[in-house]
Amino acid sequence: DPIHRPWSEPPEAAEQQLQPAEHRAAGDSRGAAEAEPVWEIVSSQMAVALVEHTLRSTTGLIRNCVLSLKVGPGLDEDGARLRRGALAGGREQRAIYSIEALEDPVGRRWVRSMADAGEQQRVSASPPSEFAIFGADVVLAMADWGSAESDHIVMRNPMLIAAFTTMFDYAWDLAHPMPGARRDISQDRQLLVLLASGVKDEAIARYLGWGLRTVRRRVAKLIDRKSTCLNSSHANISY
Repeated sequence: DPIHRPWSEPPEAAEQQLQPAEHRAAGDSRGAAEAEPVWEIVSSQMAVALVEHTLRSTTGLIRNCVLSLKVGPGLDEDGARLRRGALAGGREQRAIYSIEALEDPVGRRWVRSMADAGEQQRVSASPPSEFAIFGADVVLAMADWGSAESDHIVMRNPMLIAAFTTMFDYAWDLAHPMPGARRDISQDRQLLVLLASGVKDEAIARYLGWGLRTVRRRVAKLIDRKSTCLNSSHANISY
């Protein structure tokens, strides 16, 4: 298949297979018929070893988009320790977490541990998918878009890496600070920003740690306050 091929070697063969893959990604001169695949499919078992190898063999900013904190190759303790070590060594890392992923207490503790290590974090009601970008060298993404439980795809094609990087940076700009991270912004202000971003009431409740009824009551109060201000302004103009 000229587009992709499965990577089915057992986990213990990971280190032997990963290094040659880097050289193969450079391509050869034997013609388009024998061109290297655009991506390689990696099993979930192999993905853990791939993440650890890629952390060691690449440099530059790590961008991570997270749908779930219950499954994923970056959540094992060895991988997390390597990421924290990279942060301690000065390697910048940014992560976008889905609001749903923060509902689990274990997941929240894991996120706090990464924040304490220096990870820059934001949260989104609708992150694009689950993937990680290692500098300008490698993208590791889910084989099924929007899923956190499928096999993985590894990409070293510069154009695809640039596309994923642009997508992440756009999602980062649209994402919100982690809950509680901005003490200088009032809750009403946060509520207005979330409403203006099109975030649904249920997601707002999860983000702010409120009940759904509380969200709707606060929204109604804001509307009443705005209506009162508009009526007052109209009365002054008429007068």
